[in-house]
Amino acid sequence: MNSFSFFYGMGTENILLLSAGTINLAFAVLLFFTDQRNKKNILFSLIAVSISMWAFSMAGFYLSSNATLVNILSVCLYVSAACFPFFFYFFVSSLGGSEQPLPLRNKMTAVAAFILSVIIVNIPDFVITVPDNSSVKTFLFGPGYILYELYQVTYLSVCFHLLFEKYKKATEPLLKKQLLFLFLGLFSGSFICVLTNLVFPAIGWWDWFWFGPVATIIMVVFVGYSTVKHNLFNTKSVVVVAVTFVLWVAMAMRLFLSVRMEDYVINGSLFVLVVGSGLILIRAIYQEIDQLEKIESIAKDLEIANEHLRVLDKQKSEFVSIASHQLRTPLTAITGYTSMVIEGSNGPVSEKVTDVLSKVLESSRRLAVIIDDFLTISHIEQGKMTYKFETVEMKQMTQNIVEEFAERAKLKNLSLTFTSDGYDTYNVTADSGKIRQILSNLIDNSIKYTPAGSVEVHLSKDFGLRKTRIMIKDTGIGLSRESIAALFQKFSRAKEVQKVYTDGSGIGLYIGQELIKAHHGRIWVESEGEGKGSSFFIELLSED
Repeated sequence: MNSFSFFYGMGTENILLLSAGTINLAFAVLLFFTDQRNKKNILFSLIAVSISMWAFSMAGFYLSSNATLVNILSVCLYVSAACFPFFFYFFVSSLGGSEQPLPLRNKMTAVAAFILSVIIVNIPDFVITVPDNSSVKTFLFGPGYILYELYQVTYLSVCFHLLFEKYKKATEPLLKKQLLFLFLGLFSGSFICVLTNLVFPAIGWWDWFWFGPVATIIMVVFVGYSTVKHNLFNTKSVVVVAVTFVLWVAMAMRLFLSVRMEDYVINGSLFVLVVGSGLILIRAIYQEIDQLEKIESIAKDLEIANEHLRVLDKQKSEFVSIASHQLRTPLTAITGYTSMVIEGSNGPVSEKVTDVLSKVLESSRRLAVIIDDFLTISHIEQGKMTYKFETVEMKQMTQNIVEEFAERAKLKNLSLTFTSDGYDTYNVTADSGKIRQILSNLIDNSIKYTPAGSVEVHLSKDFGLRKTRIMIKDTGIGLSRESIAALFQKFSRAKEVQKVYTDGSGIGLYIGQELIKAHHGRIWVESEGEGKGSSFFIELLSED
């Protein structure tokens, strides 16, 4: 007989039963392999396995002609059917993870009822009997059948009541949709199963007995749709795993339809190969998803930590702003009164006292500068820094600043010069006060960190790029590549600088960089290395 003739000769009912068993088994393995750690996935996999065994047992019962095997399969049929409400109860209880776990008493009652149903089914002629001389395979029911029916109906009623209560109490829209599709799929499938396998046989109508397991396809459709549409189960790899199982089923059918021995060998080998490679593929995908979930979890933790840091940074800036404002008032008084005492406004003082007070005055002024720098940083970070942009002629401003530092350079025997590339005007749009602050800081630093030699300030203009550039070049201590990379960071000081001048907050260049950014300009430094001097550059947009 041809294998396909044998297959179709089994009858439509048996083909549908085998198909239902295969679909449920594939669905069970699919859910299990996509997330083996999820209790919900495992329990529903067990539900699908029990339905699959129920369908296979019924198909075997109809197809087998061996009396012993028929009796074994009949018991398996009712035992596997008893597994469905048992696993269903624990599955429904696992939904909505925030709820309390099942009390031990409920668990023990559920287990006891299931074990009792399995025991009574295995007692010969107590629940079912298979007639020996019947032309159509049916069952005779014993005195225990009413207990089996009571177990099924009671268990399922409790399950659906519990599922309905969870649906009513659910507040999250996604969970509510998941529970709705579960309820519709499981209730419709179970209702048909109860009718065709419990109610109809009890009144002697066996025509639709085979349809119970087949009706569970309704459940698979509803649950499958909810899985894809509403993420009912954690099946991120559902497409790849589903394709793998389709290949498995195809190879299994090919093996089943084999006729010759060599066909069995070839198809069997291919089946083992496909199953093995599929398992490896699924495991690899599962591990990759696991890694991605860990990365996503870390990313979320980092996002939360970053948000917390942003809040702390904002609070820090606000604290610095408040503290700086509070410090300025008493510091202004200290500076003012100290200056008055030194000048003799309150009477003559000795030279020794004047010397001490001069140091106090100098320290007070330095502290005032630091406080102003902190206030500036606070305003920048809070977005409260205000700018008054106007046309600024850079040549005159730069000459004036250089002249202001001439005396300081002379005291250190340094040559301080100003040059330009010969144009009459160098107009830029800028906040003159902010630009003056930046230039003064850069020239001051060059003088401070140049033990001997010169400081040159050069102004140039690029008509093609419409840029005005200021260069402050010195023959001072120079900078290493590592120091240059970190020089414009907040509270960063070059190691070469710290050797020469231990004081300093390390925020002047950071402030300068932020202010220049607000002008849509650029500030940078170049140096050939330690002891070879440095060149600081500021570049602003030209108006002419």
